[in-house]
Amino acid sequence: QGLVIHRDAKSNEKFQWDIHVVLARNYTNNLSEEVRKGQAEKVADGWLPGKPPLGYKNVETQGRMVQVLDPAVAPLVRLRVAQSSAPTPQLALARSLAGINQVLMQ
Repeated sequence: QGLVIHRDAKSNEKFQWDIHVVLARNYTNNLSEEVRKGQAEKVADGWLPGKPPLGYKNVETQGRMVQVLDPAVAPLVRLRVAQSSAPTPQLALARSLAGINQVLMQ
């Protein structure tokens, strides 16, 4: 709106600035509320909003998106978790995980 607030600004200019700040805050609060409502509705429908966790993928079933195991990635995730928790030499573990990470990032 072209408002510039400075030390010598008139009270009317400061008032206009305050009104714009209040309207902007109301807009962002309302947007946040709508996003939360939308996410709660998706969770109630059985769908997790956002990107699926590693090893899962979104699949459309009966007109809605559900998260299912990704057969191409899930075994690699299981292997990575198993190798991370097994007592192995650090260098061998690092090389193995680096190979798995390359496959997962594709």
